Amino acid sequence: MMRTLGRCLMGGLVLALLAGTTFAQGMFYAEETKDGRVYVFNSKANWERFKASGETGTGLTRLSAGANGETVYADNETALELYFFKHGIAEKVDRPASAKAILSYRDGQTTAEFDKAQVTFTNRLQLRFTDQLPDDTVQLAGTAAKGDAKPSFRIRRYEPQFQGWIYSKDLTYKLEFAFQDLQGNTNSGAINDAYFNYDFTKGKRAFRLQLGQYKVPFGRQEMTSSFNLQFVDRSIVAGEYEKGRDLGVMADGLLANQKVHWMASAVNGNGRNQSANDNDTLQYNARVQFQPFGVVAYSEADFESTDKPLVALAGQYESNSLFNTTTPNDLKREIFGGDVIFK
Repeated sequence: MMRTLGRCLMGGLVLALLAGTTFAQGMFYAEETKDGRVYVFNSKANWERFKASGETGTGLTRLSAGANGETVYADNETALELYFFKHGIAEKVDRPASAKAILSYRDGQTTAEFDKAQVTFTNRLQLRFTDQLPDDTVQLAGTAAKGDAKPSFRIRRYEPQFQGWIYSKDLTYKLEFAFQDLQGNTNSGAINDAYFNYDFTKGKRAFRLQLGQYKVPFGRQEMTSSFNLQFVDRSIVAGEYEKGRDLGVMADGLLANQKVHWMASAVNGNGRNQSANDNDTLQYNARVQFQPFGVVAYSEADFESTDKPLVALAGQYESNSLFNTTTPNDLKREIFGGDVIFK
């Protein structure tokens, strides 16, 4: 008798609480009927807005799920569960899975992984001390006399970088800033890379498309990150012929069991961080690399510590015309090149 009475009192208390408009924090419940639909709320602010304007905002809608077959709108899963409990309806409310967030650190990179995205952060800082020692016939700027030495400290590069994938592992991105340019001039906040890349072959890399600002496919040393160079600077030849980054579109792919890597690109042709093209033509680049013993990464020395010989031979082509504001003329050029690497 006492157990039955206790259950009745508990059931009556729950119904009384459900029928009211205030609960303890996090358990607010309100129910409204309008135009043949039932509206239930777990947020007092949402309920008050509905009462004032009739707007529901985002929420859940269940057709014919009401006690009398009405359509039920709920501002969240808890409101819908409370409605079903109050009216004795045996319906399950599926809740979205908790978002996954995993943080890890490896080889100087911090990675955050989520259900639908991944971002890896790398922070590259290169410092340098240089002591210029001219002969007695040369006077350096800022020195008292010919032959005087000139010591100086310098931030060679500071390049924070973000890269990863979003929505699908086939859709990757990269964003890299440069707070010091290659000549050491102030270039605060400039963008090095900013692009999206999509793999149409679902991870096989047989055909990918890239859009944004990136290094054009010309010159192995220029395409090699400063993080993976053998020496602190690229060669004079690289600086003369390999112009680096630009804005445009690029396609590339791996063929013949990854033994052949082809790349083709169309860009503005007037360098990185330009708001528009400087003339009515584009720059075109093409590069084909043959790597018979396996994929050869764009790095000098052997950072990968390979346990077998690797070799890559590449041929490349560039066609471009730059607008000369002094003449004014388009200065057209074509460059054929090649490179070979053995590890």
